Amino acid sequence: MRPFVKVLCSLVFIARALHVQVRRVTLGVLRWIKDNLLLVLTVGGVFAGTAIGFVLRPYNLTEETIMIISFPGDVLMRMLKMIILPLIISSLIAGTAAD
Repeated sequence: MRPFVKVLCSLVFIARALHVQVRRVTLGVLRWIKDNLLLVLTVGGVFAGTAIGFVLRPYNLTEETIMIISFPGDVLMRMLKMIILPLIISSLIAGTAAD
């Protein structure tokens, strides 16, 4: 066999091996994303919100527009307060009753 053909066959073998390796890694990453989808979406939402904030800041939005944009965040904070306040009160009552 010619040296060129040997080199070409070696390159094809290496390319196939790399393709299998890349496919295995890609499937592993996709499986990790599927298993941790909530984490990925949360981090993605944080980055998206930060980017949108930086992009919209120079436009000097009106108070009404800011209120519309911030409404979902306000609702989320109020829901968290509704969950946390009873937990704190029940912990204080349970701690007082334990003594």
